[in-house]
Amino acid sequence: MEDFIFISYAHKDAERVMPVVNKLKENGYRVWYDDEIHPGSEWPKIIGEHVIACKVFFAFISKNYVASKNCQRELTLAQSEGKEFVAIFLEEVELDAGMKLQLAVEQSVFMYKATDMEVFCRKLFLTAGIESCKQKEELKLVQNNGQNKKAETVKTTKTVVPTTRSGKEKVEERAKKKEETVDASLDKTTQIRETVDGLVALLKKNFEKQEVIRDSEIKTWNNLLEYKIRETPKETFALITGFSPKNTTLRIIEIPQRLEGYPVREIDIERRGVTWIASVIVPEGVTKINFAGCMNIQSITLPESVYEIGANAFERCDSLMEIKLPKHEVHYRGSLRGLPLYIARNLAKETYQVWAGKLLGIKDAEVEGEIVIPEGVVYIDNWCIRLSDVSKKITSITFPSSLVEVEARTFEGCSNLEYVTFEKGVKKIGREAFANCTALKDVRISRTAEMEDDAFRGCPNVNIIRY
Repeated sequence: MEDFIFISYAHKDAERVMPVVNKLKENGYRVWYDDEIHPGSEWPKIIGEHVIACKVFFAFISKNYVASKNCQRELTLAQSEGKEFVAIFLEEVELDAGMKLQLAVEQSVFMYKATDMEVFCRKLFLTAGIESCKQKEELKLVQNNGQNKKAETVKTTKTVVPTTRSGKEKVEERAKKKEETVDASLDKTTQIRETVDGLVALLKKNFEKQEVIRDSEIKTWNNLLEYKIRETPKETFALITGFSPKNTTLRIIEIPQRLEGYPVREIDIERRGVTWIASVIVPEGVTKINFAGCMNIQSITLPESVYEIGANAFERCDSLMEIKLPKHEVHYRGSLRGLPLYIARNLAKETYQVWAGKLLGIKDAEVEGEIVIPEGVVYIDNWCIRLSDVSKKITSITFPSSLVEVEARTFEGCSNLEYVTFEKGVKKIGREAFANCTALKDVRISRTAEMEDDAFRGCPNVNIIRY
């Protein structure tokens, strides 16, 4: 049986759930829900079999769902079977202790907060685990379209060439037509990836930094948090600026989702030398964090809404031993030195030191000649090669398909580097990324990748091979 998504919902919520189910179907996802049970069938048996067989379990949480014994049985069975689990909140619900425990470690999305159903569904499509539940017919259609386009292009190339043209010109024209044919039927997987990346960019755009119109005075919440209300052209939100120095007993704090009715969007600790806080749970909706100066903090749990972590977010957090990251890709803007000491020391033991999708360093002693950057690396810290002996040792580099960008001057001065291969997926080669790699001969890179004009400055013998 092919992977599919099990839809768990209360029948009273059907009008709110079915639009999402229809969107999933329209976008090629295989779904199953109890509407497909034939009259006279053994209802509990069929439900149980499909919960056990599903790849991903979607639970549409509402007051009706919480009150339904059948829904709770489905939920319990899915968790006991270790299913990929997504809780979709249709409304704000007061959960009992048991339900809170069941949902505590699962992916959650909040449909009732969405102002645009299209954007919400796009975010839902990016949740972990559901990609295998997508129909493969789309890819076949793309391939067929590619063949059709190729056939059409070949057909157009049968145009009669004037007899006055030379043989050389005819050969050049045929070569040009062939190249156009290849371009027309270029690997569509790259285009699909670009579409997904576009959706991620759309989500990120919702959380971009806005011009500040005004900030309120700093206020205190429950003698625990200091915050202010920030107004921007896009929205008004709460900004956490510090932890109250008056508290000396509480060690674990769960930051609220809303303050004065406004969503908490950013945490930017302005007070340095905070010593009483040991563990922080960040709520869904926060997009930017900075815990610099929280010297005794040991654990931070980040929600799915965080897409970026600033370079100095953990400065002087010397006791921090655990950072629970979202399940999706997060862009860490800093370097190895910007991470807490415990995490940096553990990473330093690895040959390839990767954190939050970013390659922060390579152990010199274990690298010689050809290196293959591991899959899962999305960005590369532009200091991790230049400042190490690795820059003189490598002769060949192969990059993974997960890589998005090579930042400016990342491989500058790798004097013995001869061959570079990019798997399809990289979007951009930054300014002087391979400057003064004087031995560089061949660079294989996708036709769709963007390259800065001076990306290979000072490489006299480089041959760029587009494919």
